[in-house]
Amino acid sequence: MYLNHEPDDPAWNDIWRALGAIMGESQRDAFLDAFDIDEAAETACIRRLITGEEMPPLWLDDGEPAVYSMHVYPGNIERLDAREPPYNLWFDLFEFAAEWGLEVSILPKSWYNLGSTVHVIFYPPERFRS
Repeated sequence: MYLNHEPDDPAWNDIWRALGAIMGESQRDAFLDAFDIDEAAETACIRRLITGEEMPPLWLDDGEPAVYSMHVYPGNIERLDAREPPYNLWFDLFEFAAEWGLEVSILPKSWYNLGSTVHVIFYPPERFRS
């Protein structure tokens, strides 16, 4: 998987592209294995309900909805320089999950813009409880 990442310093451009090409697919495969899911659905994601953006997918397990995921830039969520609320949009993510009865996992590694984003996963509590 080739990642489309443009670093601030053009000298790093080739290095980020190489890392993305080498590690992106591995990161994605590790996510699929860890959450025991098969593929992304062709349906719009829930991020548009929270932020208005359409990016991450609904993931399927045996053709059924299993987990939602989104790749976020921490700087877009943590608005510490904001003069007015919201200062920190992480609360919105957790409030959304609570409202819909979902659990949240934050993974520090994401294959989308490798090294720049974190991976936020929403899933029903019963999915991982025996």
